[in-house]
Amino acid sequence: MMMKYLLSQNSVFLMRKDLLLLLIFLGVISIAGNAQEITLPKLEKWPAHPRILLVKGEEGAIEKSISDNPIWRKMHEAILHASDNMIGLPTLERKLIGRRLLSKGRECVRRIFYLSYSYRMTGEKKYLLRAEKEMLAISQFSDWNPSHFLDVAEMTMGMSIGYDWLYDKLSADSKNTIREAILRKGLEPSFNEQYNGFLRATHNWNQVCNAGMTYGALAVADDYPEISKQIIERAMKTISLPMADYKPDGGYPEGYSYWNYGTSFNVMFLSAIEKAFGSDWLEREFKHVDIGDRRLNQRLQQIVSDLSQNPQATIPRASGGWARTKGAYRFFDHAAVTPEVILGGHQAATLERLPPQKTVLMVQDTTSLNYACQAADSGLGRLGNRADPALGLWLHTTLAVNEAGTALGLMQAQMWTRDPAQTGVAARRKQHHSRPHGGRSWLSLAEGCWRLRRRHLS
Repeated sequence: MMMKYLLSQNSVFLMRKDLLLLLIFLGVISIAGNAQEITLPKLEKWPAHPRILLVKGEEGAIEKSISDNPIWRKMHEAILHASDNMIGLPTLERKLIGRRLLSKGRECVRRIFYLSYSYRMTGEKKYLLRAEKEMLAISQFSDWNPSHFLDVAEMTMGMSIGYDWLYDKLSADSKNTIREAILRKGLEPSFNEQYNGFLRATHNWNQVCNAGMTYGALAVADDYPEISKQIIERAMKTISLPMADYKPDGGYPEGYSYWNYGTSFNVMFLSAIEKAFGSDWLEREFKHVDIGDRRLNQRLQQIVSDLSQNPQATIPRASGGWARTKGAYRFFDHAAVTPEVILGGHQAATLERLPPQKTVLMVQDTTSLNYACQAADSGLGRLGNRADPALGLWLHTTLAVNEAGTALGLMQAQMWTRDPAQTGVAARRKQHHSRPHGGRSWLSLAEGCWRLRRRHLS
């Protein structure tokens, strides 16, 4: 049963609210459902520099966040202040602590990231020159200590960020020196079986080392495409080993500190891959949705991507710019865009995820959505009794979940309002046959799930 409205007034307002909520919900749920499979990106064409994390042209979005948000502004100012303090510091030296060079690797990441960021955001040449000086010094190390490969991974990550972010401004000689160091002292040792035990690990070493090697591969891919492709494909296949440890509820067997360490690098790995190659999960998720216009289909994917990354944000903030904001509002206003069409496509994608599962639970629940800030004549209904002025919507959903607790998708959804004039026990009894309520909602949605499943199997 598709999304239904049992409204007496202003249904257009409610449909827009309904559709917005649906897209946010589907975006978050679809990420979980599609995360079960990791697919290799297309590696035939490498994007232009900078291609890692903060790609070319994204400085404007950072500037807007700094302007609008005091927390962003404080972080920005703290990085600039730290970068200024680095100007007069001596460059790093290859000094081991015990058998480790890890402290130098981490300082490499901090210095080069901060200095490169500061240059990209301000254009002040002092940051560029200091980052270049640091990278050239590290390039002269005899090695990056492959016997403790975490050291190599973090050193490679820091050097790769600087090389990529400052690529257009570094001299040809500097680029050649830094690029060769990333290859010889970072990437090549990862193929030595004496050092690459991280590929079989199910703990943080896998996440940190695969992330560092992937950053190096992305940085030098133009000049060394084959080895870069090998490293990225290897990482995509093996990083799933430690990711399995998060099941079923996000916990981590190594405790909080290593959860933070491994997860941070895992997220940086995923972000770098998505930024460089894009993600096809949206295409897979909405391949069954046809709004009747290719541009509307593409706009749907863009809006879901924006909202799923910032589900708490307003449309303008989630969109990140006026052009995408205007496109989102036009999308919501289009007559062909309905919750039924979008939910139907998501249901089809969800049903395709069910067969590999041994057991699928259909979890139902009802929740109230409070829109107390809206006007009383906006088509919303009461959420409580006559003494409670809160207005809003009621939503009843059926969520498909596997045994590990991973959400596979939204199977059914119903949304309705209570007429403020009919508030009261007696009035609610009279409405039992005119809207989903109580046990009837649960039964009707359960029956609807069975009908969808039978239709898909046939």
